[in-house]
Amino acid sequence: LRPHAAPLKVMRIVDATRRLIRSPTVTFRASEIGEEQFGLNLPNNVLIPVLAKAVAAHPGIEWRKSMVETWRLEADRAHASLADGGEVSASLAVAADGRLSPAR
Repeated sequence: LRPHAAPLKVMRIVDATRRLIRSPTVTFRASEIGEEQFGLNLPNNVLIPVLAKAVAAHPGIEWRKSMVETWRLEADRAHASLADGGEVSASLAVAADGRLSPAR
């Protein structure tokens, strides 16, 4: 991955809302906290295949490639009904399907 990584030295926070009064744009520099960089940026088309391979090979991860249709939460478990007809439940559920996720 290293040849594809770009250092993140400056981070800019911009209020992209359409509100009448917006927050000011703020720029942070890694050098302000004594660091060369905050981290590394990787293109999704490089990172995703590497992560998919690692997840598929890990014995402790069950990767279900189906959308969750409904959630049912209990005190100690999350239950999900999937679009492919399957069902899963676990003490920890991770929804990694973006900012419009129904699990948010």
